[in-house]
Amino acid sequence: DTFRDTPLLDEVGIYRCAIMSRKVDSLGCPIVFPDMTGMIDLALDTLVQRGRRHVATLITLCVYGEVGDYLRHAMRNRGITTHDKWMQIVPHDIPDAVRNNVLMLMNGPDRPDGLFIVDDNLAEGASSGLVMAGVNVPRDVEVVAHCNFPWLAPSVLPMQRVGFDTRQIMETAVNV
Repeated sequence: DTFRDTPLLDEVGIYRCAIMSRKVDSLGCPIVFPDMTGMIDLALDTLVQRGRRHVATLITLCVYGEVGDYLRHAMRNRGITTHDKWMQIVPHDIPDAVRNNVLMLMNGPDRPDGLFIVDDNLAEGASSGLVMAGVNVPRDVEVVAHCNFPWLAPSVLPMQRVGFDTRQIMETAVNV
């Protein structure tokens, strides 16, 4: 919506393709969108395969607005227990807030045994919070984090990465 009715979208003779998290019919140009639901399924399946049934999530408001309902449904379908307080909607650009939310999650009596970081921008702050909480990853908490390959968000802790190959996304956009 930011560029609607601007020369960026309206100028004749310019090839364009949008990379978005969902399909928008009224944009007026081709759209390449990664399969967010497939990424969520892969992350949750990974946690379940590793015996994790009490899963917290870190997600940004923008991403939550697009996939929050699907995420909750996918967790229920897999028999994963979660709580509203474990569904942490955090800002992507304030690592201290992410760290503090993870500290809060991990210091309670009903601590989750799995953590799904739905936005790679949150991985570094989450890692810091886990370290500060004294949590052993992966013994106490298994972590699965979104990733835009080949760039891995910084983390001092082991975590399974799931996500999208940005080279393939760009190649697809150029070909479209």
